[in-house]
Amino acid sequence: MFDYCFISYISRSGSTLLAHLLSDRFQVCVTPEGSFPAEMLGVNGFAPVELKTAASAASYLDALTSVSKLASWNIEPTITNSLPVDGVTIFQGLLRQYRDTFFPSDQMICYKGDPVMPWEITKALSYHRSAGAIVILRDPRAILHSQLNAAYAYRGGKFSHAVAQNAREWAQMVSAIEALADDPRVHVVRYEELVTDTDAALAKLAAFLEVRCRDKAQERGFADTIADEERHLHVRATEAPDASRLDAWRTTLDPRKQALLEQLIGEQMRRHGYQPDAPISISRLSVWGSVALDYFAKLTQAARRHGKTSVTNPHYFLQKVTARLKPRQSGDADG
Repeated sequence: MFDYCFISYISRSGSTLLAHLLSDRFQVCVTPEGSFPAEMLGVNGFAPVELKTAASAASYLDALTSVSKLASWNIEPTITNSLPVDGVTIFQGLLRQYRDTFFPSDQMICYKGDPVMPWEITKALSYHRSAGAIVILRDPRAILHSQLNAAYAYRGGKFSHAVAQNAREWAQMVSAIEALADDPRVHVVRYEELVTDTDAALAKLAAFLEVRCRDKAQERGFADTIADEERHLHVRATEAPDASRLDAWRTTLDPRKQALLEQLIGEQMRRHGYQPDAPISISRLSVWGSVALDYFAKLTQAARRHGKTSVTNPHYFLQKVTARLKPRQSGDADG
C-alpha cells in the first residue's frame, strides 16, 4: 500500500465528487486543496527546496502559509524532522498532521490538487517514492463548459481564459496518461464511469489504494473541509452522481468554442473515446490566433505572479530560486 496518494486533474473534472465518495465510503482521508508551491514537492522544473537551518525552516513555513492554501487546513503547521529538511519531508509531515488531527483512524491520505498536475506525475513520483497517483479523465467539452460557467474562488473571473488553454492542458494530461499506462503506481478513473457505474469505479479505486470500507458514517466528511470561498463551486458535492447531467454542456456551450476545442485536440479525444461532433468548422487562422493569445496570456500571468512574490516576500523568493537552480537527482524523468 502507498503511504499517500495524489489526486491529479484539470479543474472542473469532478475531483470534489471523487474526494467525497472516497472519504465517505472508505478509510481515506482526502485533504483540502493546498496549492503548494512547486519547489516544495519537486515538480514544474524544481528540485525540492532544502532547508539547512532552523531559521530558514521557520521562514519557509511562515511564507508557505501566505503563498498557499495551507491556512484553510486549520492546523498549526510544524516541522518536527531534524535538519536539514527538504520540501518533500515537510509535505509528508503536513499530510500526517492533517490526518492525525481530523481523521486519525484512516488508512490512506490522498492529497487533492496542484501543483501535481497530471503532466507532473512522473516528476512527482521520482521524489515521492512511497506515493501513488489517481488521475481523473473527463470529456474536455464538459470541462470547458464548467470552467466557462464557474467563477474562480479567489481572484475573480472564470476558470478559463481561452479555449486553447483547455485544449493544451487536456492534451498534456492524456499524453501523460498514455506514457504512464503500465505504471502500477498510477490509476486513471474516468469521470463518466464514476457517475454511471459508481460502485464499480470505486471498487477499482479501493483495490488500487488497498483500503477498507468505513464501518460507520463520519460526523465530518470531505465536504465540511471545503473553504468558504470555494463552496459555491461545489454545491452538488454530496449529491448522488447524476448521469443525466453528463451532456449538460451540449445545451449551452458555444458551438464555435466546441469546434475550436475539437479542432485542436480531436485526435486525442478520439483515442480516449470522446468523439468530436461540432456542428460548424473553424478556420485555421482562428485556431492559430487562439493559440497565440493563450501563449501571451500565460506569459503575462507568470510574470505577474513571480513579480508579486519577489516584492512581497523576497526571502521566500530566494529560496524558490535556489530550488530551481539545484540539480535534480539522478534518474529523474526529465534528465
